[in-house]
Amino acid sequence: MNKQFVSKLNAEFSNKRVEAEHDLSVRFAAAMQDQRFGELYTAKRSLENELLRRSSMKLDAGDLRQRLKDATKAYDEYVISHNLDIEAHYQCPICHDKGWVDDKPCKCYMEAYSDLLRKEALISPLPDFNFEDNRLEELGVNEKTQQLYPMFQKFCDNFDYSKLRSVYLSGAVGVGKTTLLSCIANKLIKNGKYVVYVTAFDWSRIVLAKHLSKNDALSELYDSLLQCDLLIIDDLGTEPMYKNVSLEYFLSIVDWRINHGKKTILSSNLTGDQFVKRYGERAFSRICNKAYAYATYIDGIDLRKIKPKH
Repeated sequence: MNKQFVSKLNAEFSNKRVEAEHDLSVRFAAAMQDQRFGELYTAKRSLENELLRRSSMKLDAGDLRQRLKDATKAYDEYVISHNLDIEAHYQCPICHDKGWVDDKPCKCYMEAYSDLLRKEALISPLPDFNFEDNRLEELGVNEKTQQLYPMFQKFCDNFDYSKLRSVYLSGAVGVGKTTLLSCIANKLIKNGKYVVYVTAFDWSRIVLAKHLSKNDALSELYDSLLQCDLLIIDDLGTEPMYKNVSLEYFLSIVDWRINHGKKTILSSNLTGDQFVKRYGERAFSRICNKAYAYATYIDGIDLRKIKPKH
């Protein structure tokens, strides 16, 4: 990872953790104004410290453990019965806003890193559409596209167990492909999944920067194309094609993700024949392999009569 971006991100995480712990200290100080709470807390802490002292000196704990158990129970019951909020409100319950778990970056850290790179690289943000929206016709989502919504809601709900690895949605401009993709992405992000959404134009910029070994945000985004739980490339076929770059990287990314059990969704205005002409039969066969793929023309015509597996 880029040192400059890591340094900036580490500072942000440090600030989040400091703020959470400062907020806790303020709430805890307020709780300590309650005399009974203060007595229970002091008694519990005193027993904990004494048990720690005896353990370090290998002394007999006697009935200390039972006394601590009783004191802890009384303390917990008082906290619950009086609705005392004395827990730190970390944004990430996994790493407690440290960004790292067991010397590895937490998922929240990788998502924040990807978001930072996207901002620095001027990548378009994810459109804000959700399955809960009741305005599909107003948004230009045609009837055939709307019929796909239940299937992809189920896909999101069973994401970790779905055998579906690749999706290719083909259809004319304006039938609602981007709206559907946004609903899928936002649903999975809400469920805690690492989702990367890029337009085909942005995807081509990322792989070109990677190919040219540029030390910038664009080239750094390449790893996120591989590592994310779900990669969405929208409007495939509208991007510029770079010789010895576009096709090679496209196949490399698709192959890596399929071989590592990662899920990828592509949308395009291209029909099956047009896709093969632009990207080749190998790419099409990998994306539309009936063992793990679902490919459809938005008018409802299945490209290879492929059935999704959940």
